Amino acid sequence: MKDDISKSLKDLNLTSEEVKKFDKAFKDPKFVELFDDYLAEISTPQAKEEQELYLRQLENQGKSESVYGKGVQLLVPEPGCVVKTKDKRTGEKVFINICTSDKVPPTSWKTYKKYGNRLKIAVLVDPTPVGPVAPSFPNTENMRIPYRSSVI
Repeated sequence: MKDDISKSLKDLNLTSEEVKKFDKAFKDPKFVELFDDYLAEISTPQAKEEQELYLRQLENQGKSESVYGKGVQLLVPEPGCVVKTKDKRTGEKVFINICTSDKVPPTSWKTYKKYGNRLKIAVLVDPTPVGPVAPSFPNTENMRIPYRSSVI
């Protein structure tokens, strides 16, 4: 667990000045109390609902680039399923959260004279997984394929 936290902190690429500011802040009991209150507040279902509403509003108004940067497209995932597996190198359990989004291109078939049929499945994978959890996002329609298929 400590190694996961250390790795996550290293991935933030904080400057030494930023590290010093965090260190100083977390030594202040008042800051820690306020931070705990903040974490409790944003962890409520109401806060999650407000955040999703805000993101959808930005998206609908076409303001996501002005808030999050050029080329950024917001994905508000719909729940899918979770796959539990193991990392072969470490034996650690890994959970893959599979959510869906209509913004991900749908599955398509393409026929090549030389190669035959090819199935193309677009999947977005979050480049910043948290611990042993890796979110991935296929197109919403892709999640319905196994339920309609007579082969599977």
